[in-house]
Amino acid sequence: MSFAPSFMRLNLRGPLSTLSRLVATRNKPSAPLYRDTLPRLNRAREPHRALHTSPPALPAMSPPTSNRLICPGLGLCPSETPPGFLEKELAFFAAIPWTAALLDAPGTIAFAPPCRNPVSDAHDQLFGRTLANDRAVRQMLCLLRAESPATALDSARAITEIETLVSVGDGVSGFPNVVHGGIVASLLDESMGAFFDLNITLGKAAKAFQSNNVTGGLNVTYLKPVPTNSVLHITVKVEDMNGRKTKIQCDLKNETGVVLAKCSSMWVALKPSL
Repeated sequence: MSFAPSFMRLNLRGPLSTLSRLVATRNKPSAPLYRDTLPRLNRAREPHRALHTSPPALPAMSPPTSNRLICPGLGLCPSETPPGFLEKELAFFAAIPWTAALLDAPGTIAFAPPCRNPVSDAHDQLFGRTLANDRAVRQMLCLLRAESPATALDSARAITEIETLVSVGDGVSGFPNVVHGGIVASLLDESMGAFFDLNITLGKAAKAFQSNNVTGGLNVTYLKPVPTNSVLHITVKVEDMNGRKTKIQCDLKNETGVVLAKCSSMWVALKPSL
């Protein structure tokens, strides 16, 4: 189905328990543990662990970088980032009056999510490569608001709200001139993912930010058709944090602030063993 009608709900569930069993089975040794077997197993697991563990702590005011999130305002300038990448996104949204007003709001700090600046050819290929063209997701920029950069860098104070500005073309349509419902869900999901990327990169102390997070459930309500060739405003807000689980509310709006789609989502931080 190209576009889910108004008030239809989409429920996606993540089989985390199945994933845990698969990983456990994969890592289970098939032979008795001889004297040198355990060290060899640990060495074999290191590349897998590297994808899910936080980087070593860096000096104060220089947050750890485990991905290629770009935020010069917070000292996050990853190497090998294409020249002028963030400046191009900023220039695009600064030229549109209503998005320029969001950029100029007090305490606003802009950042490019890592999904648009993949760390390798195996990471973030959907938004970083496949959809990164003039007919799909043209531009994508995230915003956070804080009293000061020092406040945003305080590890004891989690950032609980962010916004995403995104420009979509005509190559993501289902019905003519209407963004495909699956793309709408993906935009909401990726915006929530950027929230976790930001807090993890900044080394926030909450338990939810000590490892990578995955979508445990995504409940999307489609209220109005989302037009192609338009600029959209997505807001992400934490409703509850309880240990490794985080409940988030996310709205997708047009330029006049009308909510076109919304979702409630539960995210789960992976156990360090995964």
